[in-house]
This record gives sequence, structure tokens and C-alpha cells, in this order.
Amino acid sequence: MSTQIAKDVGDMKNDQLLKERLDPLHQDNMKDGCMHGTRVRLLKEVDEWLRDGEGSNILWISGSPGAGKTAFSSTIVSSLLKGTSARFFSKKKVAGHGEPRMLWRTIAYELAMTFTIMKKPIVEILKSKGSRTYASDSGVKDQFNGLIKGLFQDPDAMRLSSLSTYPVVVVIDALDEFSKGNHRDWNELLSTLCEWSSLPRAWRLIITSRDEPEIEEKLRHISHHMVLTSGGSVTEDSNTDIRFFFNRRFEDVKFLDSSGPSSEDIENLTLHAAGLFHWAVTAVDFVCWPGGDADLRLKTLLENMKKNPNVQNTDILYGQILLQVFSQLLPDERKTKRRVLAAIILGKDALHIQDVVDLLGSAGRGPIDEMRSKVEKAIASLRPLITIREGDQLLDVCHILFSDFVLDETRVCKAIKNIVKDSDFKDLEDTDHDFKSYALSRSKHSALFVQACLRLMNGTLAFNICNIETSHVANEAIPKLDLRVAQNIRRSLRYACRHWADHLADVIEHEPVVLEIRPLLKEFLYKHILHWVEVLALKGSIRYAAPSLMLAAIHTETVDKDLSNIARDAGRFVTAFEPAIALSVPHIYISALAFAPVNSQISKIIGPKYGNALSVLSGRRADWDQRLMTLQEHQGQVSCVSFSADGGYFASGSVDKTVRVWDSHSGGLVGDPISGHIDEVLALAFTSDGSRLISGCRDGSLWVWDLKTRKRLEGPINAHAFKISSLISFKEKLASAACDGIIQIWDVTKDGIRQSGNGPLKKHDGAVYSVTFSPAGHHLVSGSLDRSMMIWDVRSGDVLHTISRAHEQPVSSVAYSLNGDQIVSGSDDCTIRLWDSEGNPLKTISSPQHLYPITSVAFSPDGESVVSGSLDKTIRFWDVRSGEAIGEPLVHSSPVHCVAFSPHRIIVVSGHENSSICIWDARTNNTNDVHRLQQGHDSDVLSVAFDTNSNQLVSGSKDGYVRVWDVHVGNCLVAWRASTSNVSSVKFVPKSDCVVAGTDDGTIFMLNFKTREILNAICSQQKDIRTVVICPEGKYVASGSRDHSIMLWEFQSINCRQVGVFVGHVDKVLTMAFSPCGKIIASGSDDTTVMFWRVDAAHDGKEVECFETLRHHKEAVLSVSFSPNGRQLASGCFDGTIGIWDMESKSLTFYGKAHDLSVNCIAYSPGGEVIVTGSEDKKMKFWNAGTGDSIGQPLEGHVAPIWAIKIAPDGKSIASGSADATIKIWDVIQKEGVPVALNEEEIEDAASVFRVSFNKETGCRHLGSSEGGDVDLQGALQSTNHFAFFDAEGDPVLGDGSYIDEDGWVRNRTGKGEGEDDPLLFWLPPANRAGFWWPRNRAVMARLITRVDTSQFMHGNKWINCRTETV
Repeated sequence: MSTQIAKDVGDMKNDQLLKERLDPLHQDNMKDGCMHGTRVRLLKEVDEWLRDGEGSNILWISGSPGAGKTAFSSTIVSSLLKGTSARFFSKKKVAGHGEPRMLWRTIAYELAMTFTIMKKPIVEILKSKGSRTYASDSGVKDQFNGLIKGLFQDPDAMRLSSLSTYPVVVVIDALDEFSKGNHRDWNELLSTLCEWSSLPRAWRLIITSRDEPEIEEKLRHISHHMVLTSGGSVTEDSNTDIRFFFNRRFEDVKFLDSSGPSSEDIENLTLHAAGLFHWAVTAVDFVCWPGGDADLRLKTLLENMKKNPNVQNTDILYGQILLQVFSQLLPDERKTKRRVLAAIILGKDALHIQDVVDLLGSAGRGPIDEMRSKVEKAIASLRPLITIREGDQLLDVCHILFSDFVLDETRVCKAIKNIVKDSDFKDLEDTDHDFKSYALSRSKHSALFVQACLRLMNGTLAFNICNIETSHVANEAIPKLDLRVAQNIRRSLRYACRHWADHLADVIEHEPVVLEIRPLLKEFLYKHILHWVEVLALKGSIRYAAPSLMLAAIHTETVDKDLSNIARDAGRFVTAFEPAIALSVPHIYISALAFAPVNSQISKIIGPKYGNALSVLSGRRADWDQRLMTLQEHQGQVSCVSFSADGGYFASGSVDKTVRVWDSHSGGLVGDPISGHIDEVLALAFTSDGSRLISGCRDGSLWVWDLKTRKRLEGPINAHAFKISSLISFKEKLASAACDGIIQIWDVTKDGIRQSGNGPLKKHDGAVYSVTFSPAGHHLVSGSLDRSMMIWDVRSGDVLHTISRAHEQPVSSVAYSLNGDQIVSGSDDCTIRLWDSEGNPLKTISSPQHLYPITSVAFSPDGESVVSGSLDKTIRFWDVRSGEAIGEPLVHSSPVHCVAFSPHRIIVVSGHENSSICIWDARTNNTNDVHRLQQGHDSDVLSVAFDTNSNQLVSGSKDGYVRVWDVHVGNCLVAWRASTSNVSSVKFVPKSDCVVAGTDDGTIFMLNFKTREILNAICSQQKDIRTVVICPEGKYVASGSRDHSIMLWEFQSINCRQVGVFVGHVDKVLTMAFSPCGKIIASGSDDTTVMFWRVDAAHDGKEVECFETLRHHKEAVLSVSFSPNGRQLASGCFDGTIGIWDMESKSLTFYGKAHDLSVNCIAYSPGGEVIVTGSEDKKMKFWNAGTGDSIGQPLEGHVAPIWAIKIAPDGKSIASGSADATIKIWDVIQKEGVPVALNEEEIEDAASVFRVSFNKETGCRHLGSSEGGDVDLQGALQSTNHFAFFDAEGDPVLGDGSYIDEDGWVRNRTGKGEGEDDPLLFWLPPANRAGFWWPRNRAVMARLITRVDTSQFMHGNKWINCRTETV
């Protein structure tokens, strides 16, 4: 008995594990199947297929809507398979029932629970994955491979297939109703269905669906195909089944005046059904209406069908039912029933009765119980037209065919007018009866739906609606969040929040009811907008917020400009802060509001209500940037975007092999994705009439798509050998360019596209990257890999003009101005050039240039400006006349692959590597935003150095600039453009006003930074100089290069000469250091060695060999530094290790792992006791120089790799330069002359912490104890070395142990490393991360410096106190 108990406990644990890890979809009880005695031949065919061991193991059953596919699949499961199968019945409007990622994990669960022998192998599969849940982190293919294919590794599962009477069968019903929104998931679903055919034949798969082209293409060659016929192709078998159905159903009906329908009646009904079981079921339900006269109803139905042979059969049937339901009602009764019916038909998700009650009752007209009674009565009377699903009790229409009918006013009026002739309703024909009232107006009832949603939201939404206790954790970490959401946000409110704007999209512009929406929308936007955002974030639907608000803005633009502006502003708010909002709801108020622009509507209207929040003293924008919206639907890089001729839509193509069409006004998706491409989509063009879209792919194929139906009209057309890079259309012409070096011209006709007689055009010597028509269509300009541009005559195919060396690198993009007078080109050489229409150069735009190749250029519609996109993640605007940049660049987090101006609306759309699309407002350019303009580097800071007095710092950057800074306040004293290439190394010349700078192009400069006079400039034969060092007394300069050499220069203010060449390294020289005495140079190389050279051995420019080589490192040596006394050398390596070497014995005193990634820089403190390292992992670490032991915790103040570190000669500060384009000066406390490691100890006594704040007027940093008052940084506190900002409770909130994680969250480290449990303090927008001023920073040098005031900051379990307005 104890054994059985243990087994039962084990089974219970396994069942629980299966539920938790798979999170399967709940499957309702089986829907009624086919009537017994029907579908006999078809069921026999299925039975034979199940028993056949030779044919396909996939059965595909297709049929038109209403043919009875679901009923048939239900019969297969219940009758043939006796319930011993795994099933998934997809349902529209029911959450999860159409999600591809739900399928295989649900099937796996059903297999485990249906077949006991399968439970063990499935449980073992799940256990082998550790704590991973298939519900949250696996794609469709991943689930299939792991959960289905994985079973075949277990012999028990395979044995089941051979022992069962029937094979193991999986049934998937209504494949066509699965969501296609995430195209990767949909594609993977179709792919896994095809993969099923490779499984053992004993494992059977049954699929039902409509006969859609995409499904047919995948299944027709690998499946046994059965068709449920209907309409003109109905078979006698189908008619026999329907005839049998009528006879059986009417047997149990009590007819008062007859014995029931005659055989002739049955035959007529069968004829009208035309194979559609749905029609048959609805007709019987109408005749058998409870309380109705079955004889009269049957007679009326048959007469109406006979009299109207030219009207669709279903229309007459539906019209008869509508007349019966609505004709005798009072106006208020009819209104209620119509609104209930509209709610069910127009609902975006299936609704419960209570949802309908809540929505219709939101107007507050009468008690809610009274409304419920009305709704229930309305539903009861509508039962022939609607159904209540078993199990979930959701309301649904009887069939999609009825929805289509009742929303079509013309069909409804035609049907009812024909019915009332010579019928019991003839009196309606003689009166002024409004037949239109039987139809539902999608626009009007959608407007009423919007009203209901807004009323419900305005009456129910509230601050912190789910009573979230702390702001320190992510939403997903809140215990039982789903339960909390269900308890606090009822279904109807969730529906209203998600779909109010979807209904608004269905409202026509001049709908009279719209005027009644305005006051409701105003209350919503002014009072509840952030409460609404809370709900969407908690439900994982925040991505719908911005498009919803944009729709609201568009709908109110002409009637209420102020309201439209608020909606648009709120949309920008959500777009800007979506990452923070989606992760943690409290940060809507704590982080997003704090960084919302000062002049934004959200900040002005809602900001004052939350006074106890983070305050941003600098770095906060005055106005929104130009980003209107970010669209995230593609599953791979967006490679191309194209506008329709009228600018109303734009299309995007992606490496995910799909095309998506967007509304350029609202940003909403228009229809389903266009799919079916075999390869990546790289180019797009609309036809001139906007009816078709042409796509070009990596494999060289062209495809033509009908934009209305999303069906493929043509393709694949083998247009090019490979990789179509550009498409452009003009009227009836299309040009395609490809990497095969050919341009093809196509004629676009109603019948398709055909090659024109004057192509192909082949003159380029390499791939053609871009092509565009002139505005008149007579000419064509092309740009190529061969760096040339050509202007072609379209009619003759001749080259009119050739620009053989248009750029120094490949020409990536070309465009004509609207008047055709100018051409713009962009190139991999990072420049933009303007040309006249004959190819004569007009202007070169190179400053401030893009830092990486330009991928796309386009003229504005007025021709006055040009937009460019680059791999440097920026979009820039340029004035055509002056060639100057317009405003600040638009910065994205991902490289830009395409940009396009809309033809009429002044917006720009960009496509990005991270699969996102951005819509930008090209009309606004906040060039005077004082919160953004600072002097600073625009790219990686590669080198920094202090002067001997520790008062000034010099820096060199990838942007080509050398800058000199005041260390104490961070002001830039001098900015000098040294080169167009990287300034890789900079040094102060001792006892002078000079700096030395080395650049990648082989030039070494000596500059008097006070007079800005270049004293010397050496053009070394070295190329790509990586490091420049100057000896302590300033006499010699050494330069190390990628050509393996080191050159020694005697560098004086008047002249200079090469002293010698140090040879010995066999790979790139990456780092060097002079010994304190100036007699030895140490160098580190890509060849993994450290070499030593004697300076006095160099003379007359001759080669000198090294006198010592250290070989312990395993990878490239990136950094070396001598100790101040010259007795040690520290080296940092690419593999993250450091070495400390004794210079006398040349032996290692310490060697070990210091960082997770490369050690890019290393420096000693002035006394030599402490070593500081900077790394690719963005951390600075501190080490005991004598033992190599780590001191304290890492300091993480940068958001990108650290390239340079220097400790000031006075030891009181450290300068760090980073790939984030910033320099930060860090205060160091010295105790007894020795630097104290940062954050060595935990903060135990807040009174002993340096309390840091800022002067709100000047921005200057203020240091004081936690009790207030100034302190002596170096002398007052010997008991601690912590710096911190303090919160509203008087506690340290942010200090040396804080860091910015990869997603922009400022966190406090709670353990030795970083982790998800570290509390979320606040979120920083991307632009504010690099220049964030930490408490320990003495100065920050950045383009955008962010200072925060935390003195009123309420967070953690006090976060709800951020709200100061009385509720």
C-alpha cells in the first residue's frame, strides 16, 4: 500500500510539473459532432487512412466556411478515436486559442495526460531543461523539436504506437484561425506541420482548415487531402448527409398543423443548404424557435427561399430571423438588442454576458441588475443567431457568415424587402419602415462601443490599481500577479483598455456620435491616461498604447486640436518610455514622468500631481525628440521601407522574409503580413495606383502582391542572378537593381510585369546598390560598388553621364530631388554628395559626418533638405543650400538600414537592424534645446592624460578631436580637430603648454593648446598608430603601430627627427609605456608578448632590438604601465588577465583573471600601492600592487567599454574614457597617502557617508555629511570612503555600489555581483545613460550630462507616496 501511495504522490508531482512547465491551453469539452448517420462515407475514409500503414501520416480536411469542419473533427475524436488523442481546437476571439506558441506544449500535455506511458518521457524532457518553462521562453520550432521529436528517444513512447488499436493521433482543428501576427511563429508552425511527415508513420496528424493558398502550398504534397464540399461543387454524399440531418432533427419537433416537413420540403431545404451544415443548423433552430409556430416558420422559410432564387440562401434565412427578432419590438427594446448584438459581432475578443452588462451599463442609466436582465433577455431572443460556448461561457455569433451579412446594409435591405412581400410582414412594406435599421452600422456601433469603453475606464481606472507594494521589482517578480490582476481589473475593463482605439479605428470621420466621444476622451486623457497605461503594462499589451493614442489624435485633429495634441503627446510619452513601463508599472510615475520633456503636455498636466519623485536637474529635454512611434512587428532586420504614392501607407521588408503594410498616420498594421517569400526581402516598390506591391529578394527574385487580398499575383520571377538591392517604380515602369551588376527595366500592366525591350542595363563593374527614376521618368541614376554613378536614358537604355569616381568607397544610395534638378548620393566613405542633373558636383557634406557607412539618403518633398541614415545608429538632416547639418542627429539604439520621406506628410520612416521601425516627425527639430547642447566628444574616447598639476585633462577620440578640459568643473577649454581618423593617443608635454597627439593615419602632432598653434606635425611612414607615449622630461616621443614597429622621435618645439626604430614584435603594437626614468620603453603586442627597449640604444634612425621579452600572456597584451618607482610593470590582456612583473628579475609576482572581458587599460596610483584596471566589461577594478588581491567592489560608471584610465599625479582623482563618448573624473580619498579602494565596505552608518547634491541653479556638485554642511574631502572623514545621493527618507539611495544595467536601469548591487534581484531604482532613457553623473564624480565630460536630485524621491515600499495630489 505504501508503494501505491508513493506512486500516487509521484504522479501528482509529475502532473503539477507538467502544468507548471508547459502551461497548456485549457481545452473545452468536445463540441457537438456530426449527427449520427451523417458523414458515413467520409468517416470511413478517415478510418481507412488511420489503418493504412503505407500512405501519408498527415490528413488534411478542408472546406469552405459553414461546411462543418469542426463538427467533423469533433466526430473523429469522439467516435473514431474514442477520445484517445491529443487535440487543439483553435478559436477566434478567445485568448490563446489562436497562438502558435500554444500548440505543441498543449499537445505535449494532452499526450502525457491521455497516454500514461508517455508521461514519464515528457516529464524527463522537462526535467532535463532545468527550471526552464516552455510557456515563456521557447519558439514554436523549439517546442516541436524538444517535446514531440524528443519523445522518439524513449522506447516506451514508440512501443505505444505499435500496441494501440489505433495509432497515436493529434488533431488540430481550424488551422486557418491561428494568429499570423507574429510571422516567425506562423512560419515555424507551418514548418513543424511539414516536419511531422518525417516522423514515424504510426504517428498521425489530422488538420482541418479553410482551403487557403498558404496552407495548401505547405500541405498538398505531403498529406492525404479530403474536401468537405459545398456550394456549386457539393457532392451527393454531402446532400445525403444534410437530408438525413433534417429528417432526424424534425422527428422530435412538435408540429401542430401537420406531421412535419414533407419529403419535398426536406429536398428543398437540402437544396438551399448547398452542403453548408451551418445553414442547415440555423434553419432548424429558426423553425424550432421556443414558443414559435413551427409550421408557420417552416412554411415562411420555404416560401421566402423559393421567391428569392437570386438572393443568397443564407441572406434569406438570416433576414427572416432578423425580422422575427426585431419587427415587433418597442424602440428602446430594439435599441438594447441591437447594441447587444453589435457588442458580440464587433467585439475584438469574445465577451462574457457580464462584460456586455458592464460595457452597456457604463452609461449609468438604471441599476446594473436591470441592465443585466435586459441583456439576458436580449441574448435569449437572439439565440438562433448567437451561441454561448460551453465551458468558458463566451458569447459568439452562430457563424462568421452572419456577421458579414448583418454588417452589409445593402444585403440586409435586399433580403428583408424581398421577404416582406406577400408575407405576414406585408404591413411593414406599406409603412415608412426603415429596413436599414435591421442592419448594423459598423461605424455607428463602433462609436457607441468607444463611448462605452471610455465611460467604463473613466469610472473604474485608478492610480496603482493592483496595489503594487514596491517599485524595486519587475512586474514578473510580483507574487501571483495574474491573480492580482484578475481580482483588481475585471474582464470588461481589460477589454475596454485594450480595444477602445480598435473600435475608434472603425468609426468614419463624420460619424455624428463622435461629438459625444470628445468629452469622454478629454476626461480620459487628462485624468486617467497613466492609469490606463498601468493596465496595458500589467497585461503585457503596452505595445498597443502608442498606436491607440495616435488614432485618437487623428480622429480629433479637425474637431479639437488641443485634444489631438494631448493624445499625440501621450503617444510620444509611451513610445519614449515603453521599456521602463513594460518592465515595472510603478516606473510610469517614478522614471517616465521624471524624464518627460519639460514642455510636454504630460509633464505640464500630470507631472505636478507627483511631487515626491525623482527630479532631473540637467539632461531632461525641453521638448520631445522627433520620434513619433516605434513599431516592433518584424522578427529580423528591416532592410527596406517604401511609401505609397499618396503617402497614406508605407511598406517594410525584412530579412524575416515578410512584408508588412502600415498606416502612415496612425502607425497601425494594415491587414496581415505578406508572406511566402523564399528568401530575405531587400527591396520594395508600390505600383503608381497603389493596388500592388512589388518585392525583391536576396535570391534575385521579384514578387507581385495584391494589397487588398494579400495574395501573390506573380512570383517568384527570376529577375536577377542574386540579391536585388533596389526597386523603384514610375507610372507604368519599374526598375530593379541587383548585386549581379545589372539594372532591369520592367513594364507594369494590369496583367503583370514584363521585361521592357530596352534592358537589361549593364555598364557598372560591380554590384548596383541603388537606382531611382527622375521625377519625369525619362532618366535613371544608379550607384554602384565600383564607386561610380551613372545617369541613363530610360527610353534608349544609353548612359548619358558617368561619374567614374563619385565617392572613395561604394555608392550605397542615390535619390533625385522632386524637381529633378539635383541628385544626392550617400556612400560607405561616410560622405554625402550633391550633383546637378548631369552629374556635375555641387557640394560634399562631410562635417559633422557620419562615423560609419551611410546606408540610405532621400530628399524631402520640398527639396530643401536631405535625410541620411547610417550604420552609426543616427539619422541626420542636411540643408541642401548650405550643406550644413540641421539640428542634432536622431539617435537610435540600432544601426539604420533604410530611411524614406513620405510624399506629402512630413514624416520620415527608418528601418533598423534590431527589427524595429521608427516614425519621425521631420517638421520639428529642437536645435535650441538647452538641455542637450554640451561640449563633448561624439565618439569613443580612446586616450586621456592629466597635466602635472592635476588641473587639466587632455583627451583623444574616434571623432578626430583633441580636447583639453578643466578637471574641477568639467569645462572644455580647447577643442581641436586633429584628423578625420581616430586620435588614438594623447599626452601633455611636461613643463609646457603643449600636447602630443597620435592618429590612426600615421600623423603625430604637437599643439600649443593655449594658442592653438601646431608646432610640429610628423607624417610617419607608420600607418594606423595605436599608441603614443612621451618620456617624463618630454624629450622623446615613441609611436607604436599596427605594422609591428615602434618609432622613437626626438620631439622639440622647433624641429623633430627620427631617432630609431624598435623591431621585434611580429604583430600589431597595441600599447607602450616609458619607465619613470625615461630610459626604457615597455611595449605590448597582439603577438602576446611584452618587450623592453633601451632608449639610449637608438641613434641615427637605425633599427634596435629589444633586450627582454616576457611571454606569459596567452592572448594580445592591450595595456602596460610602470609603477612610479619603476620596480614593477603591470600588464593587461585580451583574455581578461593581468600580470604584475618584478622589473629586476623580470618574473611574475602575480598573474590571474581580473575581468570577464579584455583589460583595455591599466594604471598605478602615484605611490604605487594600488593598480586600477579598465575593461571591455565596462568596469573599473582596484588591486593591491604588492599581492594582486582585489580591493573592494568594481566601479561601474560607464555604459560601454572603458578604453583609457589615468590617475592624477596628486592621487586625488581618476579619469576614465569610454566607448560611450564620455570622460568621468572620480574622486579618490587618500588615507595616510594611500588611495582607499572604492566601496570597500558596506554602508552601515549613513551619518558617515559623503552626502552629494547639486546646486539647482549652477549644477555644481555639493559635498556634505548626511547631517548637512560642507566637508573636507581628504581630511574630514577617515572612517569611510562612500559617496551617495540621499532620498526623501534621509537614507542613501544611490552610491558607489550602484550601476546601470544593460537595459538602462539604475540598480543597487545587493551581492558580490550583479543580479536580477538587485532593486530597480529608476530607469534612464538611452540618451541619459552615458553622461549620468554619479555621486563620486567630480566632473563629467559628455554631450549630454544628466544630474538628478533624489531629495524628494519616494521609492521601494514608499513609492505610492510619490503622488502628492489628493485622490
